[in-house]
Amino acid sequence: NKKEASNSALFGERLGLLGNNPSYASLKFIHALEAMFKSTVQLMYMPRSLSRWTSTKTWEEHFEAWDYIYQYGDKCIQKTYSELVGGCPSQHYRSVLAELLLHADLSPDAIKANAIELTAGSVDTTSFPLLMTFFELARNPDVQQALRQESLAAQASITDNPQRALVELPLLRAALKETLRLYPVGLFLERLLSSDMVLQNYHIPAGVLKTFLVETLNQEDVRMVYRFILRPTALPLLTFRAIN
Repeated sequence: NKKEASNSALFGERLGLLGNNPSYASLKFIHALEAMFKSTVQLMYMPRSLSRWTSTKTWEEHFEAWDYIYQYGDKCIQKTYSELVGGCPSQHYRSVLAELLLHADLSPDAIKANAIELTAGSVDTTSFPLLMTFFELARNPDVQQALRQESLAAQASITDNPQRALVELPLLRAALKETLRLYPVGLFLERLLSSDMVLQNYHIPAGVLKTFLVETLNQEDVRMVYRFILRPTALPLLTFRAIN
């Protein structure tokens, strides 16, 4: 279900895996994603100079998985582009991909690269926050009721114009942001700096890969409570600390 939602937002159509007869292409795409994530974990902590000799089968599975992910993404891009050029009305006009193609702010290669990255990366980045949002709402029935009332009040407006969702649902946006504060999708970030940087009195040279741990500034913040959800303007107390 998590991939159905992310695929719908990105490409304007669902994979169809929840139906009685899922397509072969959709099933193969999901299997390719699973193989890519599995092989990535197996390869990321071993030097390539060593794994190329000891994990040849894993590398082969990794490349085959990425090849099919690219093929699937390219097919979706070509389909959406053809519909936009032909002027055919379609639900694809409401997708992220269609917006990128219509605005033409990025080159076709950049759009393809970003679409493929979002295709692979949207699996865990959408499913985990949604799961933990439901968990926190179950523990906070008053907030859950407030969100329900907000959604019912905005239903008609959003049905007529889905883009109004960002404006009409401020409490829902705050809930998702608070979930990401309490349960970060990524506990650390890796960055290759293009210029020298000083971070909390640490000098980080350009061209050096650094890993930063996402932390809260005090223990009070790590209690699993929706502290900021009804006050979206309050600033989450987060910082980034270099860990290598």
